[in-house]
Amino acid sequence: MRTRQLRLVAAAVGLVLLLLVLGFVFAGSPSRLAEGAEIAGDDVGGLAPADATRLLERRAARLENVPVTFTAGTTRWRIRPKALGVETDWRAAVDAAAREGDGFGPVRGYKRLELRFFSGDFEPPIRAYDPPRIERRARL
Repeated sequence: MRTRQLRLVAAAVGLVLLLLVLGFVFAGSPSRLAEGAEIAGDDVGGLAPADATRLLERRAARLENVPVTFTAGTTRWRIRPKALGVETDWRAAVDAAAREGDGFGPVRGYKRLELRFFSGDFEPPIRAYDPPRIERRARL
């Protein structure tokens, strides 16, 4: 009976150690984004936050003058995102990806495993041109 209890305790300790080691193996560097992190479809996993922000800003700069076609019935409009005043906050998206993959040692490892396999896609906040509102005053 005593041998059975020792084996059970040894198995439990072994399992805990295995889980800790697994967490440390996938923890990665706290100064890098988690592998598998994507922002607006671009893979930024393994990059430093500043490098990821620069990469995303360069990509956006290349596309800001590429027209987007809008269609209503038979009428089509080609409008550049820059003309619509579209602004993307890439830094906020990078910060969100960094927060989701952050933590202490094995905790960070488990968070990064989750990002890699389940929820590693982030979308940046976007603002578009908001025309000024003109209020009409009633005539007396």
